[in-house]
Amino acid sequence: MSSVLHASGTFCWRELATPDLVKAGAFYGELMGWELQEASREGSVARAQCCGRQVATLRPPRADLGENVGAARWLSYISVESMEESIERVTLLGGEVLIPSIQMPGCREAALIADPSGARVALCRSSPDREPRLVEGAPGSCCWTELATRDAQRAAVFYAQLLGWKARVVMHDSSPATLFLVKDTPVAGLLQLNGEPPIPPSNWMVCFEVESADDTVEQARRLGGGVSTESTDIPGVGRSADLTDPQGAPFSILESMDED
Repeated sequence: MSSVLHASGTFCWRELATPDLVKAGAFYGELMGWELQEASREGSVARAQCCGRQVATLRPPRADLGENVGAARWLSYISVESMEESIERVTLLGGEVLIPSIQMPGCREAALIADPSGARVALCRSSPDREPRLVEGAPGSCCWTELATRDAQRAAVFYAQLLGWKARVVMHDSSPATLFLVKDTPVAGLLQLNGEPPIPPSNWMVCFEVESADDTVEQARRLGGGVSTESTDIPGVGRSADLTDPQGAPFSILESMDED
């Protein structure tokens, strides 16, 4: 199984902040087939692997990043060519630089930002010596990342000017979906949050590939996770569900349609 190269403007890493590394590791290990290896001498950071490839980092929440030390959440990293220029554009475009410089294994430089609607994401200038990662689309890998936001129009403009993304509306049967593209390749999704108050805060959701969405939902329940949305068919894409791990971190799963 080969690794993938992460070009500028594409997601290059995922990180889970969790108050219980042992329980989180056991949950994702059973659910996704991940193996955890300690990445720090203190044992406070672990790297998740699948089929010998890196998938994500698990670590305790960090108060210096503004994280609730008792809560769990996923954080995604986007590759950029110039950290200095990217940080300058964030502020000019109406976003906020939360932490201008954070330490992240495998990154030369990293920064934590929030877009104009408050969704948090990290920017990263990757180190060339990062170990190979699992090919996207393989079971256990992160296959998609989607922004659920209170202001989709403004988000589209922000990320277009920050990262060069292009927003395109496509139709899955009769259902419209908005994609972010880099050089005509989809890299993320965009979802407008609507409905009656209270509307949830804007956030970036990670999605992991699975062999069977239905089986994974039932397994998540048995392992102490939650089910926010039961398995649902997405025309032209596959079968998806929204889950939470036992510590409350939300994530999605996708059983992709066969290309045949």
